[in-house]
Amino acid sequence: MISIWKRWTGRVSSTFTRTPSKAKAVRRRAHLRPVALVGVVVMALAACSGGGGADAENSAQTKDTLRIALSSFGNEQLDIVEEAGQVASNILLPMYDSLLEIGKDSSIQPGLAESWNTSEDGLTWTFKIRDGVQFHGGYGELTARDVVFSIKRWMDPASQSTEGPTLREKIKSLDAPDDRTVVIKTNGVQVDLAYYFAPQQANSGTVMSEKYLTEGGTSGFAAQNAKMNEKPIGTGPFQFVSRQRGQKVVFEAVSNHWRAKPAMKRLEFLLVPEPATQVAMLQSGQADIIEATSENVESIESSGNEVRSIKDAMGIALLFTGTYRPPAQKKATSDANVRHALSMAIDRKTILKQVLGGHGTMPDTPFDTVASSSAIDPDHYKKIAAEWQRYDPEAAKKMLADAGYANGFDGVKMITFTRPGAAFLPQLGEIIASQWAEVGVKTPIVAIDYGNFRPHFVQTKDSDTFNAGDVSPYNQATRFEAVDLLRTYYQDDEGFIRAVRNPDLDALIRKAAAEQDEEARTELVSQAFDIVHAEWTIVPLFRVDALYGVNSETVGAWHTFPGWGFLGRMIETIEP
Repeated sequence: MISIWKRWTGRVSSTFTRTPSKAKAVRRRAHLRPVALVGVVVMALAACSGGGGADAENSAQTKDTLRIALSSFGNEQLDIVEEAGQVASNILLPMYDSLLEIGKDSSIQPGLAESWNTSEDGLTWTFKIRDGVQFHGGYGELTARDVVFSIKRWMDPASQSTEGPTLREKIKSLDAPDDRTVVIKTNGVQVDLAYYFAPQQANSGTVMSEKYLTEGGTSGFAAQNAKMNEKPIGTGPFQFVSRQRGQKVVFEAVSNHWRAKPAMKRLEFLLVPEPATQVAMLQSGQADIIEATSENVESIESSGNEVRSIKDAMGIALLFTGTYRPPAQKKATSDANVRHALSMAIDRKTILKQVLGGHGTMPDTPFDTVASSSAIDPDHYKKIAAEWQRYDPEAAKKMLADAGYANGFDGVKMITFTRPGAAFLPQLGEIIASQWAEVGVKTPIVAIDYGNFRPHFVQTKDSDTFNAGDVSPYNQATRFEAVDLLRTYYQDDEGFIRAVRNPDLDALIRKAAAEQDEEARTELVSQAFDIVHAEWTIVPLFRVDALYGVNSETVGAWHTFPGWGFLGRMIETIEP
């Protein structure tokens, strides 16, 4: 047996970073309008159309209660399988333990599984389950049967789980030969499987009680989902107390939890859609933690509160969609040289400084990764990173002229939408379009809801004309596993986004996914990204920080996880 968990050791460590107490005024160009950079749950929260806020009970600040104001509760699902992964990682994760856990350096660490191994051929994974972990509500000790039951819930085709299709593809069979052992057989070698059971990549390692969800003859995913939405049961350091839809969700700390001992006894998530209202609640003591934005940092700090940040919590990129589809072939953006030229016409540094308040960094590893992501060699990307960061309008004009567009072009739309934690994406699209106009490229803005955009973005058909050859700003939470990123965005025959059509790339990604030697796998990933980056279909723009407004009198120091901007594991680290 080969022990593999040490392979995923992170390369960076983290403590929280405080922003400067005085914001510096900057002049903005006419087309560089300030935008709100959402933090804390920056990747987790979608825009919410409903109202909400703190009620009278929330006005009384108590020492043992932590109140967190959020702009959205997503779908308001309490079943973690059904709630969007980003929202679940903030609001629901505190009441669950995971099969594997996120370490202080963002590495994968033991969780409910004390240890795990893979067979010599890489086709069998064996997890040893921790003794003595108790479910909330008196539902007894967690066993291997609960782990198998929970993974099957995540894989259930009746669910809306985003992890479900991937798990069904990866996992051939699940078994619990005894109360402390889980055996998973995979469809081919799946070196990245561990990431799906740890919070960095997914929430599908969270474990539910089989006894609770099947008692009274309850069966079928829908019935079990209804039960979880009435009263969810987990094993985490917080247990569910109550929910008022559209207002708040309340948890209380579990005494003598095996893994974490929270400093607070009660945890309340408050739905407060308006940023100004969140700031007012922080100032009045009705909230202890709020989402901060690049625009309200100064007002938060001037009132005696504190802004904390997590570096590199989210990647921002520009997507050239469906450039290989037949309907795109008459558009200028079907040419990789044109896409490269358009990248050079974007003034990233100015946008980052003047629009996003400097709360981010220029890209130096592939989109959606950080230096500590598995199979990423930061040195390999130095040359291409310099080209990502390059702003040279004159060189862009020359490259466009060489491609046959000396006078620029039109006919390509800038399709914009908001995404969880990125309400600024439409304004970013407008800014980029105005900068492209300076090199003769006219890109009309088309605003759309992301729900309407996604069917033309994920697993699209070649005949789809909607956004073929068009462009959109896009965001995604940082990923810590590079091969799955390649599969998701770039693999054409089995991927979801299919940003590149190249059979050689598909074969290279599959080879990397099956390679068990870490050094060899990293080299294959580097080769794959070399092909990807030459296409310029997903153009990295920035890595953006997550920002928090905090009452430092009621919220002690906490530990952040580099590149991981969610609340779900930070809350339990808050010191008294």
